[in-house]
Amino acid sequence: MKGASAAAGQIKDGAEWDAQAKAFEEWAKGKTLDEIAKVDTMDYHGGKAPKTGTDLAAGCTIVIDDFLAAIDEAGKNAVEVEADKIGAGETITWDTEKPQKNSTFVSVALDADGKVVWTSVDVSQNPNGKDETKSKKELGSEYGMKGASAAAGQIKDGAEWDAQAKAFEEWTKGKTAEEVAGVELMDYHGGKAAKTGSDLAAGCTMVITDFLSAFDEAVKAAQ
Repeated sequence: MKGASAAAGQIKDGAEWDAQAKAFEEWAKGKTLDEIAKVDTMDYHGGKAPKTGTDLAAGCTIVIDDFLAAIDEAGKNAVEVEADKIGAGETITWDTEKPQKNSTFVSVALDADGKVVWTSVDVSQNPNGKDETKSKKELGSEYGMKGASAAAGQIKDGAEWDAQAKAFEEWTKGKTAEEVAGVELMDYHGGKAAKTGSDLAAGCTMVITDFLSAFDEAVKAAQ
């Protein structure tokens, strides 16, 4: 993107997408959700970009509609915790049989001792055959895992994907990154699931390979 950015002439020598995203992140610091939502924008390439001449436009001139929508959603889902560090991680895999891209997102908050005080897990699939604008957590019961979970027989009456993800999130609380990584696992559907009979398997029996990978990345990114 740097060449096109340079040609646009707003940022001297142009800036790559990651640099512009970083500029947006830095600009957002210290602002309220309302202040971010009210950023001065202008029409640009079918969306909204920071208005020419503003502080944000000095480093970020790309379309930010989805940035703003995601921040708004994050604000609505915000929870209050006492934490010393926060981080986010992402793991992307490709299912060649369907075909389907799976993006697993994990956010984590740690206390001064490196123990988890809060975790959030979600997965986006594209295409997912349902509503591609919704993640698995947002689909809730529409995702349709409960029946298969009940048939597996490990969780009484079964549990939907979002409920099992919630069980994983709760299980991580109070644990260090090493303890989470050391969870007892077994082979399951081409990946790894919590070992039958373990504390985690009481509420989460689905494959958690990507959960653990994204969780590890989130911890490493925590600052």
